Amino acid sequence: MLNFKTRNCGCSILWLSLAEFEAYGKKVGGGVGIINTENNNTNFRVSPNPIHNGEILKVEAADATKVQLISLQGSILVEELANNGVAMISIQGLASGTYLVRSFGDSGICTKKVIVK
Repeated sequence: MLNFKTRNCGCSILWLSLAEFEAYGKKVGGGVGIINTENNNTNFRVSPNPIHNGEILKVEAADATKVQLISLQGSILVEELANNGVAMISIQGLASGTYLVRSFGDSGICTKKVIVK
């Protein structure tokens, strides 16, 4: 299993397993997933969440330099540079569903899910 470096921001941890492995005597396939470790830490905020198509998503992370909006299939849909830890992402033309917001900063990568209605 490959874990991406994350900072203590109350975020979800994205994991990636590239190979099939055996667990408790059963073969388990590789894949991508999210381990939800969210807490009340406010170092990484995404608002509004849920958001409606056509609105602007505000992403705030203390040391963020770049943020991405990613589909659950792993496609990077939008990438924006952060200004003083804040980035604004237009949610125009996206289908309703669940997406990921990834923040990159000096202390690592943090990922949160966002719901588009």
